[in-house]
Amino acid sequence: MLDSDELVRGAKLVVVVCTRDLGSVNFHRTLTFLSAQEWPRESAFCIVINADGEQGDLAGLDQISLPAVPVWLTQERRLGFSSARNAGLRACLQSEALIFLDDDTIVETDWIVKMWHSHKSDSNAVLGSLHDRLMIMPTDQIETDHAALRVREQKSATLSGSNGLLLPLKTLGDLRFNEFFNESGGEDTDLLLRLALLGYEEKAIDCIALELDRVSHDPWWQDAISAYRSGRLWVVINHLNDQPTDWSRFKAFLGIFTGGTVFLLAFLRPRWLRRRKMRLVMRRLGVLFS
Repeated sequence: MLDSDELVRGAKLVVVVCTRDLGSVNFHRTLTFLSAQEWPRESAFCIVINADGEQGDLAGLDQISLPAVPVWLTQERRLGFSSARNAGLRACLQSEALIFLDDDTIVETDWIVKMWHSHKSDSNAVLGSLHDRLMIMPTDQIETDHAALRVREQKSATLSGSNGLLLPLKTLGDLRFNEFFNESGGEDTDLLLRLALLGYEEKAIDCIALELDRVSHDPWWQDAISAYRSGRLWVVINHLNDQPTDWSRFKAFLGIFTGGTVFLLAFLRPRWLRRRKMRLVMRRLGVLFS
């Protein structure tokens, strides 16, 4: 177990996964898939346990296939998205770059190698993996690669925030995730905006990560509240970066009508599509009334 001031040593690249539950089925699936990846030389794996009490059942990790690279564990007792990611950054300060991956995400074959080779070709660039959300996750690497192929064919992949984000430490400098966003999320967008202001815009890399669409399993009212707060969050981020928000509110006002119409028409379509349209409407309401 790493102490809070100890560093991952001897690794140029570190893949960091933050989790609050070492016993989670999703987390175990992520570890299993990462263990099947080809890892570059001089790389390491770091698990950040974000819990304010005991670090959890470490014995369970012995029963899971772990990557064939040095594995480091560290604990961050301050709960929150930003605190957990900052703990990962602190542990990797002697490395060249790190990749954040969520604890419910799996990746296609050679994903880590592709990200690393892209970094080697432009060592200052902030890189982002493409990703998509699935209702049902693949059970093995072959299914995962087929799912990634379908995502490419459908062109449904998007550039994620911190999930699949490669950060060069020399580019990052003294920047850290703002703990203002510990509970709300959005810490990745805030950091990426600040990096963009310094001239380091995130570049998309053509490799696919697949994430469980957890929101679709929540009650619809929790989904709506979360989307509304997400809309309010965008205004906060714009304000922190001294960007105007009046135009954002005006676009939100116009978007309510189009989004609302699409939402009503979506009642003729599957439930998961209706939920996604509702998120759009509630997000725009959050922008308008924040």
